[in-house]
Amino acid sequence: MKQQPTMPFTAEQMADIVRACDDYGRKCRGGKYRGPENASRIRAFVLLLCHSGLRLGDAVTLERSRITGDKLFLYTAKTGTPVYVPLPDFVLTALGTAPKISERYFFWTGESKIESASGDWQRSLKGVFKQAGIPDGHAHRFRDTFAVGLLQAGVPMERVSFPTECYTGLRPTNGDENRRRRHPRVSVGPLRSESGFPLPRE
Repeated sequence: MKQQPTMPFTAEQMADIVRACDDYGRKCRGGKYRGPENASRIRAFVLLLCHSGLRLGDAVTLERSRITGDKLFLYTAKTGTPVYVPLPDFVLTALGTAPKISERYFFWTGESKIESASGDWQRSLKGVFKQAGIPDGHAHRFRDTFAVGLLQAGVPMERVSFPTECYTGLRPTNGDENRRRRHPRVSVGPLRSESGFPLPRE
């Protein structure tokens, strides 16, 4: 079955999602966390997804050691693709102020199965999307948002290591693919307001 394209979130939708993190998080419980603590962890998770382009599973299992200064580096679990990206200060602040669930991981205790932890976060995101009034919200759309933001900011397609044809209608040329294979480790700029997707920072 051919995978259906997904679309990036608009700036308005992203603003609604970030606000919904607080509203939904404060009224629902996430494991042992509730109220402001739960809202803080959900907000940090959403900001990480949107500004790193990580798949949900890679975000759930993100190790603290993978962020040095403002740079995130890891190999994705699904394909082994290296990801090297600077994170905006407000994302680092959100990660740093979220409740510490583990000494090793940001969003996973490391004690449960990854599938179970990912399922918990999928349910939390579903609640956030419902709160934000986005019935077709999905974690993969954060990756779309990140990738399209990079393209709009002028980053060459061969430096955006996502299936960009899914959300831009553009297909990489053979030259794009060859350059991507030769230079898999690439530093790309974070999604910022000038790329067309401003996010609330407070």
